[in-house]
Amino acid sequence: MLFLLFFSFSQGQDSAHFYKVNRDSVKTAISDPAKPTYYSKLLKRLNEFDTTLTLADYRLLYYGYVFDNGYSAYGSTEKGKIYKLLDDKKYLAALNLSDSVLKSMPVSLSANLVKLVVLYTMSPDERSEYNKWKWRYHGLREAVLSTGNGLTCETAFKTIFVPDEYDLIRYFEIEETTQYLVGECDMFDIKSAKYFDAKNIYFDTSETLKQLDDMFKKKDK
Repeated sequence: MLFLLFFSFSQGQDSAHFYKVNRDSVKTAISDPAKPTYYSKLLKRLNEFDTTLTLADYRLLYYGYVFDNGYSAYGSTEKGKIYKLLDDKKYLAALNLSDSVLKSMPVSLSANLVKLVVLYTMSPDERSEYNKWKWRYHGLREAVLSTGNGLTCETAFKTIFVPDEYDLIRYFEIEETTQYLVGECDMFDIKSAKYFDAKNIYFDTSETLKQLDDMFKKKDK
């Protein structure tokens, strides 16, 4: 029931309304300090819960983060530790740990969802921030969903954090089985799904593969 609350926005596949990410265009847009799309300006607006952020802004926030020195495709959301703290009713510790994770993964769907869970689990008097974080998460998730329909590798949902693939799998209420690497895509066989009508779902994981390749290149030097 808890997750249904978070996923109560529009669900389903809409193959007619998506457009791919142009990596070079993103880098250009976020790199000019004189532009309103300069990355630090956008991130400041995100952290201030600016309700005027558009889908285009959220796309720049999510995909522009790959150019940040702190970007780590394989970063941990510490979900297990945080949920254990919640089970033990150590709400402040859970909140502090989720905030610490968000410093290094501010646009991760999974990290933002964990923060939502923490806020929702706390008492009503302590979760005044919940609605602001809900719309922040919603904006970031819609940015990822705007990049494809997940039906093929060519029309895959583009993610930049490995945990975000599983966040979307939960969003569509998919029970997956086997995972394969197909080109630059992660493909999951689907056993059953409530909101995804296909036998497989694809995620463009090219950014995570690029970072892994860069890491090996540095080790070889």
